Amino acid sequence: MNIRTLQISILIATYFICSAFIQKHPEFELSFAVSRVYQPLSLDYDQLEEATTIGDLHPHYNPAWVKKFISVDIITTHAGEIRSTIALDDRLNTEQINNLKTVDNGSEVAVNVKYIPDNSLIHNDPQEFTFNFVVNPHQEAFFPGGERSLANYIKIHVQDKIASSHFKEHKVHAIQFSVDKSGEVSDAHIAEAAQHVYPEQSSAINDILINAICQMPRWMPASYADGTTAKQDFMLTAGDKYSCTYNLLNIRHLPVE
Repeated sequence: MNIRTLQISILIATYFICSAFIQKHPEFELSFAVSRVYQPLSLDYDQLEEATTIGDLHPHYNPAWVKKFISVDIITTHAGEIRSTIALDDRLNTEQINNLKTVDNGSEVAVNVKYIPDNSLIHNDPQEFTFNFVVNPHQEAFFPGGERSLANYIKIHVQDKIASSHFKEHKVHAIQFSVDKSGEVSDAHIAEAAQHVYPEQSSAINDILINAICQMPRWMPASYADGTTAKQDFMLTAGDKYSCTYNLLNIRHLPVE
């Protein structure tokens, strides 16, 4: 099964679930927040330390798909060198476990499961389940002074500058930005999923959001246990807390005040 097909199926299901949720919660609730943007799949070091099977690396992997394994290949990077380790089934072997625990900070891990599907088709062709993931830094980037200082900054530079009447029900503005390895804020831009938001007013509101981001002080950058720093992406959102757009922004939960 192709991971992209699986992701699309999940998004479609999420849309219908969100639509039903809105029908039950029709009230408009205005929210302003900064959230972490995650890659489609990322793991914490604790999760990686405890991983013993492919199912521990991907929440949607299902061993019931498999009648027979062909190979399970895990590709990792170590001091810039690419290593490929192969197992005979979905149980991680010793070499794969060791390589996962010593992968270069911030590098991407690639997994390719080749198998014969468990079905009744006459022509039962081999299939692949492939995915990539990264390991999250031990310490996420943070605004100087912490969450309370960030919330106060957003109130002064965003919330107090935009009348609530300028927002519409089920709509949200979303500006993505990066905090680089030195803590500098950069690359502020409208999130693709939010580009459809009522264009007659979006330009002025987006300008306020982008200006607020560009004027932010230097953050403390994300870091790994060895002190290596890493770039991370964030999302400044402003609008209806119950908008379905949140499900397309790759932030893990709806922002709360």
